[in-house]
Parts: sequence; structure tokens; C-alpha cells
Amino acid sequence: MSELRGSLAGGSLVTKLRGVLRALPYIAVAALLIVAPLSANAQPRLATGGQRQGVYAHRIVVGGIVSELGSFVNFSPVFDGVTAYFNTVNAAGGVYGRKLDLAYKLNDSVSPATDAEDARTLVEQDHVFAVVGVETPSFSGATFLRSHQVPTFGTGINTNATWANSPVMFGSYGSYQAFGYPAPMWSYLPQQLGDHTVAVLAYNIIQSQQGCTGAVNSFKKFGIKVGYENMSLPIPLTGMNAVVQRMKSAHVGLVVSCMDLSGNVTLSDALHQQGIGNVHQLWMSGYDPSAVKSEGAAMEGTYAIISNVPFDAPSLHPGSYPGMAAFLAAMKRYYPGEQPNEAALSGWVNANLFVDGLRAAGPYLTRARLVNAINHMKSFTAGRILAPINWEVSHAPATPGNCSVYLQVRNGHFVPAFPSRTTVWTCFYHPYQFTNPPKPIVPIPATPGGVGILPRTAVLPGQHKSPTP
Repeated sequence: MSELRGSLAGGSLVTKLRGVLRALPYIAVAALLIVAPLSANAQPRLATGGQRQGVYAHRIVVGGIVSELGSFVNFSPVFDGVTAYFNTVNAAGGVYGRKLDLAYKLNDSVSPATDAEDARTLVEQDHVFAVVGVETPSFSGATFLRSHQVPTFGTGINTNATWANSPVMFGSYGSYQAFGYPAPMWSYLPQQLGDHTVAVLAYNIIQSQQGCTGAVNSFKKFGIKVGYENMSLPIPLTGMNAVVQRMKSAHVGLVVSCMDLSGNVTLSDALHQQGIGNVHQLWMSGYDPSAVKSEGAAMEGTYAIISNVPFDAPSLHPGSYPGMAAFLAAMKRYYPGEQPNEAALSGWVNANLFVDGLRAAGPYLTRARLVNAINHMKSFTAGRILAPINWEVSHAPATPGNCSVYLQVRNGHFVPAFPSRTTVWTCFYHPYQFTNPPKPIVPIPATPGGVGILPRTAVLPGQHKSPTP
């Protein structure tokens, strides 16, 4: 099916959510993500056997679920990323002679009830082998897919009850989210910018609030004053003058926003109107290269934190990020009118992990063999797009290393804010290194770019020191 299946129904969600759900899942990815686990936690158990439905002599049939609600919510580019990767693999002969077919693209219209129904439909009516490409604010269908042990690949930004502790659920950036964890990545930015007092803003919905909880906890952990905190802003915003006045009175040097693009632009305009446009801004949904063209003045100088290499990485470091280069080339070929975006990239990463698992599982394919193969992968990077994910432990809490990319909008372009000569990543090892101020370490083994983050003397347990580049 080339079109989304499922009706687009209006209702109160449109009034309440507006466009915020389009961006907020990626707040969670950047703000809550704990990647590259290093400990050897026990794997969740998987029943033996596995089903072969959806597996045919010359093709493998899969489906996906996204949320689309008119112009307000649109996660359908996830399917474009999956399709672009499948097309690339199919053009080279498929996997063990089988072509990959994203045959069923379902839309839950931001309805939890519809999402649960879609999951059952994919398995019981469409007879898919796996679900590849999930992007929805409320993934209620996960319960059914887990219970039927259907391999499922999606963004993984819902609650831990949705994605974690199940061997068949694979989030794009790992399946366990450390909500509220005081990660050093938050406090590193104000330390670098010399900001001693910060403000934290979020909408009055859980998707937004969760994104900034870790920020508040981190600032408190590292002794950075939270001069103003407001996690109950209405959707849509009716103005920010009163909020900005409070921040101005608190002498805030950095404001962290877990709002969407519309709210962030309103914030930036209010800061400039009240004469404090020099306040640093960190937008957790701010990485949107297409938005810079339309909102350039408001976005100039703002910061973003992402958990994958930026789209410009291949041009900044030719040959260092083959997965991103392949993604950009495939999107240009198959979707020439679509700008690179994080939803499509998530779909590409989902498809990449699925295909790597198929190849490792061998020609006699079952769901159990696929899941087992992936859960023995210790360093998945999607062609150096991600910091390495160890799928032996990424379904459950583990001792984590955390790598992020700090970006700033300069002259209408996103550029790495704190790169070294060899990598765009900034990595921290925690919880055992709560140094104050936070100190980056040599990137976790297999992190794209490898070495070069200061201080170069920092070494992970069991890792040899990396040579000075």
C-alpha cells in the first residue's frame, strides 16, 4: 500500500496539541536518551520457536504505524526512511534473495484505541513478519506486539513500560529511557557558555515535561541555579512577555525550552522585544534545518542537542559518516522533494537494524532467530550515524555512557558547537564520573569519529588510552 491506511479524524486533540507532537518525540530522544550501555545486564527472556508469517520465498512483508492528523501532526516521513533503506537493499538483491516489502502503512490518527487496533490488524489480518517504523505519541499497540513476540522497530520515545524489558522491542536509539536522570550533557552547555543561572520551560503535557525533567535535575546536581522554572505553559501559547519578565528579573543567562518550534519562536521574539536577546537558548526540538529558512532570525544563535550525527556531518568530515551519507543520497533519489528530517532518519535507522538482524539470522528466517541475532549485537551504529548501542543490555537499565552532539545555528546553518578535530560527538561516562564541572571523555569505543574529545587522558574501564590526534 502506497498510502497511509486509516482516517484522519479531528477533535479536541487538534485544539490542545496543535503542532507540538510533531517535534516533541525528538525532545525525548535528545533529552532522555541513555546510549551505549557498558554493563552486562541479563537479557529479557524470549520464547523459542518464532513464527514465519510474512516470510515468502522471494519477499518479506512488514508493516508500520505512525500518527498523522492533517497538518497538525505528521510522522509519516518515518515510512519514507524505511522505504528508502529497503529500496537501497532491494536494488542490491535483497537479503538472501528476498526483497523487503513495507506493504502496510497504518495511521493511528493520534488515537490510542486506533493504535491498539492497528497493531492487531498488522498481525492478524495483514500477517506481517515484523513491524518496522513506529512513530506515535501513544504506542498502546505495543502490549499486543510484545505478547505475540512480534519484532518491533520504532523511535522508542514512549514510556519504559512501552519499549523496555522486552527482547522484541527495538527503539531507534535504545529501548530504555532514563527519564529524569541528571545527565552531565545538560550542565555542560551552561558551563561552557559561562551561564550561572538558567530557566527551564515546558508545556503542560507529559511529552514536554518529561523532556525537561532531566535538565532540572542535572542543573541541581551540578550546582547551576535554576532561576525560573515553568513546566505548565499552555498550548497554544498566548504570549511570553510575563514569562520573559520573570527570567529577566532572575538574571537568566540560558533558557532551556522543551516546547515545539512555534513556542520557541514566540519565546525568542519575546526575548528580543524585551531587550535580552543575548540570553542563550537551548531548544530541545530545535534541530530542524528546514525551519531555519523560514524562522532564521528567531533561530540564529540558538543551540540544540541531538543523539545522531547531523545531516551536514558527511560534508564536514568526508568519509567518516557513511551511514548518513547513504541516507542523504537515498532520500535525494527516492524522495527528491523532501528535506532531510529526523522522522525519516528514524525510519532509516529502524530499517537498518532490521536488515542487519536479517543478515545475521541467516536464510532460514523466524522471528526468534531475528530477535536473537539482534540481541547479540554489541555495537550498532547504523553506519556511524549513532553512538554505539549494545543490544545485549539496551532493553533495560544499564551502566550507561552518553554521547550527544551540540549544535548552534550560525549564519542560517547548524554547525557543531564543540567539535574536536576528529568527531562531532561529546561524550560523558556516568553515573560514576559526576565531576563538577562535567568533563567530557574519550568517546565510547566504536563511537563515530573515534577519538579526539578532551580531556584525552580520560579512559573508560578496560579501554586503552586513545592516541592524541
